[in-house]
Amino acid sequence: MKHLSLILALLLWLVACTPVQTADAKGTCGDNLKWSFNESTGVLTITGSGKMADFYGQAYYIPWYSYHENITAITLPQGLTSISHNAFRGCSELTGITIPDSVVQLEGNPFAFCTSLTDITVSLDHPALAVIDDVLFEKATKKLICYPAGKSQSSYAIPQGIQQIEDLAFSGCKTLTDITIPDSVTTIGGGAFSGCDSLTVIVIPNSVTTIGDWAFDYCKNLTSITLPDSLTTIGEYAFSGCDSLTSTNIPDGVIELGNNPFSYCSALTAISVSLDHPVLVVIDGVLFDKAAKKLICYPAGKSQSSYTIPQSVEEIGAFAFSICNSLTAVTIPDSVVSICKYAFYECESLTDIDIPDSVTTIGDWAFSECKSLTEIVIPDGVTSIGDHAFYKCTGLTSVTIPDSVTAIGDTYVFAECPNLTVTVGRDSYAEQYCKNNGIPYTYPDSNDWLNH
Repeated sequence: MKHLSLILALLLWLVACTPVQTADAKGTCGDNLKWSFNESTGVLTITGSGKMADFYGQAYYIPWYSYHENITAITLPQGLTSISHNAFRGCSELTGITIPDSVVQLEGNPFAFCTSLTDITVSLDHPALAVIDDVLFEKATKKLICYPAGKSQSSYAIPQGIQQIEDLAFSGCKTLTDITIPDSVTTIGGGAFSGCDSLTVIVIPNSVTTIGDWAFDYCKNLTSITLPDSLTTIGEYAFSGCDSLTSTNIPDGVIELGNNPFSYCSALTAISVSLDHPVLVVIDGVLFDKAAKKLICYPAGKSQSSYTIPQSVEEIGAFAFSICNSLTAVTIPDSVVSICKYAFYECESLTDIDIPDSVTTIGDWAFSECKSLTEIVIPDGVTSIGDHAFYKCTGLTSVTIPDSVTAIGDTYVFAECPNLTVTVGRDSYAEQYCKNNGIPYTYPDSNDWLNH
């Protein structure tokens, strides 16, 4: 009965919180703006004036399936002044949009991943925006805002004079194989070419200084990329999921490098930097940050089965070993203090890892989906274990957690570890965590009576 009552309460809550599905749904979407959506025609109409909110981040205003799948046309009013980043992200049936002259500010690409979008229209007298060959630009900043993802051509040359490529500007452009970037461009924004999975050779000119986070995320056919000497910053996960990338050289000018720019690059076997690089060093093909004493990237395509992290390394960076499926054993030295988020994520062959007493934190998802791990002993120095840290470690049978641990993340830290028993101290934080989450546990001294 108790479970039935909980289920009924949940159903009532869901009914109360779910928008009514009508043929003409209505609501508010920003400063003095209202929207109405006619499901039978697929037309979303915005009325009023002011700044439009981020529909993508406020999906409860418009039923998810409605705006993500069913919107085919959008009517924007004169009086609209600003459109937020991601406002119409993922409207996969949207084919065209007209932006009124009153819009003087676009925050990022409002039409990211609109995979049917082919036509963007603005007036010839628009004070802030311009369209050249259906591509949207901002005049004052000389910024390319949106290349419509539904365009069918295989190549595109960005006009000379453009200085910035906006975040997500080419996102989801699956037909593009070749893009020419002029030497006027200095910045490639975050996610700029995300999901351009047909892109095979792109030359970054010797004018670009910044490549943003996730800039070339999942450009699966990108086989090589030459980074220019002008480059100073590479954002986190900039080339994540570039499955065909086998090698790369990082020039000496790069002094700022985000979390592993080459995570999920399953074919990557070699990273090179000069011996005189001021910030980075490569040892046995593995990339490190000198000052931070951080292991940034162990290339996922390396074939050896075991690896010893050099003594003096203090941090194993985010995604540093992600999907390194050849590794069965990693030796961590007693200089390491922190194992960051996703550090060993999906290392499916990893069977042997000893965490030294020097480690104090284990980050979110750090060993998630390491399906061959069978036993983990958390050392006495560890005080916190992050969310999902051992999620889906399906082979895990034994984890020992010391009394020093006073913080364990969400309820999924050991989720989908069906054969796991956790060894905990009596009256410890870990014991209470196991009780709260229904995890089998035992005490280290539970069988002492056999010997006394």
